[in-house]
Amino acid sequence: MIARTKQQFAFAALEVQRGLLALPSSAQSLILAANLTASQKPTYTDSPEIQNTRGLVDRFQEGLSAGEFNLKLLARPTGAGSLPAGAVLFQSLMGLQNQSANAVTYAQATGKPSFSLCYRRGYMVFYCLGATVHELKLALGHQGPVELDFSGRFLTRLWMGDDQMAVASLAAATQIAVTDAQRFAVGGRVYNPLCAAAGGTADEGAGQGYEIVAVDLVNHLLTLAAPLAFDWALGEEVKGWLPASLSQGSPILAKECSLLVGGVAGKVQTAELTLSDGVHYIEDEITNLGHPTDYIEAERKVSGSYSGYFRKEDAGLFAQGLSGAQASLDFVLGSQAGGRMTFSLPKVPFEVPGEAESGPALLLKRSFVALETLGNDSVSLRFD
Repeated sequence: MIARTKQQFAFAALEVQRGLLALPSSAQSLILAANLTASQKPTYTDSPEIQNTRGLVDRFQEGLSAGEFNLKLLARPTGAGSLPAGAVLFQSLMGLQNQSANAVTYAQATGKPSFSLCYRRGYMVFYCLGATVHELKLALGHQGPVELDFSGRFLTRLWMGDDQMAVASLAAATQIAVTDAQRFAVGGRVYNPLCAAAGGTADEGAGQGYEIVAVDLVNHLLTLAAPLAFDWALGEEVKGWLPASLSQGSPILAKECSLLVGGVAGKVQTAELTLSDGVHYIEDEITNLGHPTDYIEAERKVSGSYSGYFRKEDAGLFAQGLSGAQASLDFVLGSQAGGRMTFSLPKVPFEVPGEAESGPALLLKRSFVALETLGNDSVSLRFD
């Protein structure tokens, strides 16, 4: 049976230690607004050995570079003082999270926390460890919901493919035989979704699946960290473990958004905001693990643009751009208390606007780069 593109769901859980798997809960669900993409592939070096032939005689696999991922979410506040959907992604991007009775805020920091990105796609479950968000893109128009486009990297990835029991195993066993052990990686978690001995319910062990501590590719055996709670019968499914996906909050509609320039609502046709928070994954250390094991925070840049119809009162914007005039910018997404999301840029120098056309009308487009004032404060994020 061919896997379907919509057969996917994801979670993000903050890690206590970089690269150490953090198992997610349903509350950490990511309701995807587009196909999640993630990859980590090795590179190869061709052999330099000379032989009397015109073909390539050998290739050598290099260590893995850091993996990359991209995913889209709808902006989903969950009420004043409650963590928004995708909270871990915002914390990884910004650095600091503060939750109070009335709001959840995110502030920039020098350090950057990592998280485990766990997801199912088709017949595979993946755990991406040591993940960080290095870019968030926001594009506003006047239609549809507000979409948030996240990109990032990760240290390594574990995999678990759907399989079945090749031989029955009794309760208390710490090994199970599957049809193809290549589908599983050490460190992954598996469970039996329809265990007859458990009354047809799932056997998830202590609630988060059974950890795989060894994989025997010859005999197709998986060694588990904990004994089975129930008998697993011949032919019963063995799958990678994830919690149940949970939808949270309500999407923000683009028609409910506004842009404040110096605290005054502007007449805007479109607006874009990009938060780039660089991360350098250490890929040139020689280790026996075959993948990066650490990262260091790099440069940060907050930029964007907004366009509006050219009105007579906008004629002074050209002089403002030349004089270096500054103002604050606030991207206010949502209009109802408990359903708002606001990006605040306190110091934005004006640039000379560019001109464009929209049908018979003339537009002005203003690009910007946000500056810091005291340090680590070029942008803040608030849900209230």
